[in-house]
Amino acid sequence: MNSFLSHIIAFVSGILIVIIGNYYSKKYTDKRYKKEADKIIHSKLIKIRDGMPELIDEMKDDLKNDSSVREFCVSSKNHALGAQSKKRFIYYEEDHDNLISKIDILENNGFITNVSPKNLPIYRMTEEFVGLIINY
Repeated sequence: MNSFLSHIIAFVSGILIVIIGNYYSKKYTDKRYKKEADKIIHSKLIKIRDGMPELIDEMKDDLKNDSSVREFCVSSKNHALGAQSKKRFIYYEEDHDNLISKIDILENNGFITNVSPKNLPIYRMTEEFVGLIINY
């Protein structure tokens, strides 16, 4: 009976060691993958910023002035914007060369999403993008 009990204890201990080992292995592997993904996203933003420093700097300034806003409009200064139900930043085509192309690059890289209800281009910034810009 004594050897049976010691075999049960050894078996249960072995199972616990495997479970704990798998838990910590997954935990630290996930952390490593997150760090690697963050590095890739950060390097993407650096490359993008090199191609549009004025726009990224303006976005950074806007976010520092009002960190709760996540949407922005793209417009011409000649186009009258109606009343808006929520606060949005506005970026003018006249202030940035090839603004629509730059916006397309941000959208293609997953930093913003087009949420336009009609013919006024409205985009929503991802939280990840906002964090990268503010901390850049």
